Amino acid sequence: WESSSEAEMQRMLRAIHLAGASFWWPGVNRQVYVDERDVVLAHALKNAPGERVVGVVGLAHLAGIQRNWVRKTSEVLPYLFEEPPRWLLPQVVGAGLVASFPLCMRIRGFYRRRAACTISLVLAGSFLGNTGRFSFFS
Repeated sequence: WESSSEAEMQRMLRAIHLAGASFWWPGVNRQVYVDERDVVLAHALKNAPGERVVGVVGLAHLAGIQRNWVRKTSEVLPYLFEEPPRWLLPQVVGAGLVASFPLCMRIRGFYRRRAACTISLVLAGSFLGNTGRFSFFS
């Protein structure tokens, strides 16, 4: 540790924070939860009113904000707030699992029926929750 430079320590600390973030949000792409937020945070800090602005951000965002500080973020910002196209397969699978609930109720044996219905509803909720929406119509 004594022979490490300050820049090396900062790189290691950033790597630890990014590893922690990928542990807590394993299915989310790094671009979404770090890089795109860096652009939004840099834009918000640059356009905040007043001579001096204090922004409290996480360590994982600090280098990205510094990198985006000189960029013209107002051009990129509308693209970051666009909603990606919906993927209907999880909603179809979730709706199918909910529709299979009456079939689960026909299973003989209290514990088997209870387990099958519970698994069906939990999986349906998981599939529907992964789409970000719970309705086909919204």
